[in-house]
Amino acid sequence: MKNIILIIFYLLCLSTFFCCTKKNDTIGEFIDIENTTSISVFDLSKSVDVIKLETNNDCLIESISDVVFYNNRFYILDMTH
Repeated sequence: MKNIILIIFYLLCLSTFFCCTKKNDTIGEFIDIENTTSISVFDLSKSVDVIKLETNNDCLIESISDVVFYNNRFYILDMTH
């Protein structure tokens, strides 16, 4: 009986360990900034578009609460407005 309890306890500990391991769901490329001599934005992407934005008080981002990638676009969410 004692052996059965120990086996159950051991299996419970193992299942807890495997359920709590962190999954690596990141998409992209890791760049070590500390060990590179120079990084160009063209090294990180296929193309670059520059879009001039308005800079008045109604359209400034004060505090980014979330960044969402949806339908091949990034959306920056600002909860201050």
